[in-house]
Amino acid sequence: MTVAERERRIELLRERMHQSDGVRGGGSKGMDDFAQVFGGAQEEMGATKEVIPERSELRRDQQKQATDDTASSFSSFSPWVQDYITFHKSALENGQLKEDAKYIIYTCKDGKIKCGGIGDRVIGMIKMFYLAMMTRRVLVMDADFPVPLTLVLDPAHIQWNADFPHTDANFPDLIWKADVENNLSLRSETRGYRIRQTGGVPRKLALDDLWSSELMANHLKMNQWAELASKMTLAEKAHEAMRALFQISPTVVSRAEEFKASANITGPYIGMHMRKGDAAMGVEGPTASKRPMQIDRTTSNDMLMECWQEMKKDHPNVHIAYLASDDVKTKQNMSDADPFIHFAKDMKPFHVDLLARSNYASSLQVNTTDPLVAQGVIDVWAEMWVLAQSTCFIISKSMFSFGSLYLRDPKKCSVYLERCQMPAHRKGYYTLYGEAIYQRGFVVIENRTDAAAAEDDDEKYGQKGTEGAEDVHHKIESSVSKAYAAADEMASHDLVFSPWVQHYISFHQSSVADGKLNDGARYIIYECKDGSVRCGGAGDRLVGMIKMFYLALCTKRVLVIDSSFPIPLEQVLNPSHIEWNVSFPETHLYLPDMEHNDSAQLEMREDTIGYRIRQTNAWPRKKDLNDIWKSSLMMKHLEQHQWVDQANSFTLAAACKEAFRAMFKLDPIVIARAQEFKSSAGITGTYAGLHMRKGDSNMGVTGQGEAELKGLKARETDNSKTLSCYHEVKALHSNAFNVAYLASDDSDTKKAMAEADSSIHFATNMNPFHIDLLAREGITKSIDAVDPAVAQGVIDTWAEMSVLSESTCILLSQSMFSFGALYMRGARDCVVHLNSCHDASHREGHNSFYGEQILGRGWVVMMNVTTQILSYN
Repeated sequence: MTVAERERRIELLRERMHQSDGVRGGGSKGMDDFAQVFGGAQEEMGATKEVIPERSELRRDQQKQATDDTASSFSSFSPWVQDYITFHKSALENGQLKEDAKYIIYTCKDGKIKCGGIGDRVIGMIKMFYLAMMTRRVLVMDADFPVPLTLVLDPAHIQWNADFPHTDANFPDLIWKADVENNLSLRSETRGYRIRQTGGVPRKLALDDLWSSELMANHLKMNQWAELASKMTLAEKAHEAMRALFQISPTVVSRAEEFKASANITGPYIGMHMRKGDAAMGVEGPTASKRPMQIDRTTSNDMLMECWQEMKKDHPNVHIAYLASDDVKTKQNMSDADPFIHFAKDMKPFHVDLLARSNYASSLQVNTTDPLVAQGVIDVWAEMWVLAQSTCFIISKSMFSFGSLYLRDPKKCSVYLERCQMPAHRKGYYTLYGEAIYQRGFVVIENRTDAAAAEDDDEKYGQKGTEGAEDVHHKIESSVSKAYAAADEMASHDLVFSPWVQHYISFHQSSVADGKLNDGARYIIYECKDGSVRCGGAGDRLVGMIKMFYLALCTKRVLVIDSSFPIPLEQVLNPSHIEWNVSFPETHLYLPDMEHNDSAQLEMREDTIGYRIRQTNAWPRKKDLNDIWKSSLMMKHLEQHQWVDQANSFTLAAACKEAFRAMFKLDPIVIARAQEFKSSAGITGTYAGLHMRKGDSNMGVTGQGEAELKGLKARETDNSKTLSCYHEVKALHSNAFNVAYLASDDSDTKKAMAEADSSIHFATNMNPFHIDLLAREGITKSIDAVDPAVAQGVIDTWAEMSVLSESTCILLSQSMFSFGALYMRGARDCVVHLNSCHDASHREGHNSFYGEQILGRGWVVMMNVTTQILSYN
């Protein structure tokens, strides 16, 4: 933003604030005026509608969307929130309280009383919502310091900016005392009163205190909601209150988009927040000894960087982070250390709370009526909104972080920084001011106590492999033994992969130098070259490469991939932890190690340096992953390193995901295309993933033999069965998702399903494409393998598989494409097999297709029917 542009924006803000003087609550007309003014400022700055819409246009779109969503979103609330929304509406008439209505006022007026920062205010308003609910009062908000609250938040389901009778009555209901009930009462004799401080220091009642109070217990018991309420988490309750109270102002939404554009964020990203303390903004005041919380809450650069590295491994499809901080220098230093950490260049740190601290007045020199203050408040909310929209959010010890968490779906990935390095780190507790937001079963990742999780982590990841390596064939003893020695040294130090996968990664890396294999290194080649031999579809290829990974692991060979049909594999998948695209000595030796034969055993083939395997999956039947894991070679390898017990508790689905993460990262072009599909389908939040296979004939393919066609027919997905299963899972997880993304090889089926249920969406710019068809003899559909349309088809196939893999819950059809998406995501998330959806045990369903029993061996049940909470293994 140029100086002239900034001066123009300041002038427009000054005009808007002048117009707002004396206006109670800043009603909707005032906001529309501001939207037009701010939109004009943007247009003058040269921003196009294609990049960021005019504020007035965006406001109309948002209001229309809110209207469209009202009926469905109201039903998604818990019954007590629905009841309060109805109660609140019945107590208003023409934007005013009815004469007999009791009310309670959230107050943040003139800066004389500290309201706290934005995060403190968010949790304060949430607590006021539930206090009003259980005392049967109408919640109104009188908050215009330093700017009207309606500048950044619009009413959603309740009109909190209604006019109310003036009152100076003020009660300290939220001041913390050991005996909570001494504070909380119905105050039946008082019609209306204010609560000024709801958060910050001195300590206030926490949200959990309100929910544990006798008043709340009586309210829930009277309406027979107590049992249901006990199953909801505090994070879910906080998020419900935010949804009931607020919509983010279009002004804030637009500014958030500007920040993402400034930070060059165009796809999925990890959100990170670093608090450095008020001193980072040049604020002087109390000595450090008088504000110990400031020191305790400072975010460590090194700790955040380590957590970011771990999150990249956990989310290989997300390559970028957005960093928010109160220290410009810290943002630049973090970005310099890792160029994939981005930040908004035009975001200047601003702390709302500082304006009310009398002991900072001399150093702030800020006039609260200055438009720069209004812009600062808008920017703070906008950056909080950017963090709330992230794929996964790393939370620091700051209420700003937790304000973002309250805005976002509590079932989305969130990690508490101080516990990030623990495999059970997603169980972290936020103890600042007593808000233990992850208590009471909040999407518990490891369904155990912290102590049990720590003990299990020590057992699962803490054992070091046996020192030295097995004495291998004398011709290549030096090369392999050195690589295995390095692998043994590193195997115990990685808490992300299992020790056997980390061991193999280290072995592989030690066997490669300068992009080629070391002399004497044994290797095995996955081949998919020219279409003369069928490699199968994308799902077949993926599971084939996973099986090759574990075959290479147990035979102590370097896996390389020679795959260029119909396009080079590197156009859709990039190497991750192992460099599978290295140069290798040419060999034309093909061995049938993957052919299914009950009597054939896998062999080390010690006299063979390197060989190829052409067909790893699809027809005729090949060895499945379970065959490899149960082979004598794998058992010997695991026993050698004392990993057998750990491996026995490992699931095949987890093994698939580990292999995928070790080998691959989705190419950015695939990730971008996946985002285009979601945008085309109107998917903006969480969603279920559906896949329906209708068979090759739907793509105009004929010519296969009758027996094979019968096999294809048996795998077709039934429309009514899919709808029924989707409705069952959707009802079970009404708070987890409200829409579904449908992938299918038949365009007519996608249209028919969307017509049958409007919550089922699909990408209108996705044309069905099947990679395997290019290599089948007798196909009548003519496709040139070098045609750019073929390359686009392959990219689209992997992109849609990625969309399914990112879903909150995936409904699997009898197709390897479905299971390819599962292999990418692993078994921790909700998974349901369509063929077993109505079976009481369907949550432990097996994929018997090609014998791949991927959900076997004690896989933890995904969905707890009794609690209706998603839990993960």
